[in-house]
Amino acid sequence: MPDKGLKIVVKRPTPQDRKLYEDLRVRFEQFRRDTILAAGVIHESNAETIAARVRNTEIGLAYELVRGLSRVRDEPIVRDFPLCQTGETCVPHSVANGLLGLSESSFFGRDRSDRKAAVNMFIDHFLATEPGHDRGERRSLDRVHHYFSTHSQRGLGLEESFRFELTGSLLDMVFALYSEDAFLLVVTRAHCLLAYGLSVSDGQAYVEVKDPLLAAAKGYELGLFAERFCWSALGGLPYAVSLGATYDPAGALKLIEDQRARGNLGV
Repeated sequence: MPDKGLKIVVKRPTPQDRKLYEDLRVRFEQFRRDTILAAGVIHESNAETIAARVRNTEIGLAYELVRGLSRVRDEPIVRDFPLCQTGETCVPHSVANGLLGLSESSFFGRDRSDRKAAVNMFIDHFLATEPGHDRGERRSLDRVHHYFSTHSQRGLGLEESFRFELTGSLLDMVFALYSEDAFLLVVTRAHCLLAYGLSVSDGQAYVEVKDPLLAAAKGYELGLFAERFCWSALGGLPYAVSLGATYDPAGALKLIEDQRARGNLGV
């Protein structure tokens, strides 16, 4: 990704922006439904092909969303993350970096040394409140969900409250990053990253990602970001059929809807 000449989405969503996003979400949901209905029985041998077709369509719609959003300007994305990760603290470190981007004034203060101390204080508070017993648990999104669904964050004296949501929707992610009122925790098998910005360069959309182990952030082209980091556009359906289950269209749609209603991505 080039270092210069980036066009950065900076404007808060207009009513037109939101309508575009909502219309594209409806189109995606209808396409996914039609694709599942046309597939007949879904089983291990065809689930990945169906999932890829649905994901590719969502990537195309996400690009349509980026192109239709109201305004961009030429300016590099700049985020000043105070510290790099030490030890097995990738989850609270990425959360702290996200909070820095959302609410620097209420959480970190102005002096750089104070900001570093605040990050460390948050990490210590998170680990003390949500102790983990192994590496997998230390990176669990369930722990982050529990932290933000309790009053734990009040122990830090935050002036704002924050909530945590799970999503497997690329359109949701793009709009959240454009809105600049959310950050994304990207959890892999071995690490937790922070997605914090949306940029456009030469017709390509990029998601800006900060690895807490590295000083510099990196931009991932939107399609590559979806393929590398996003959960399946069919939710937990591909995983379920990999275990030997089969679903008719009605059962597949019910599984996806039930997981969505429970805020469960089927992981």
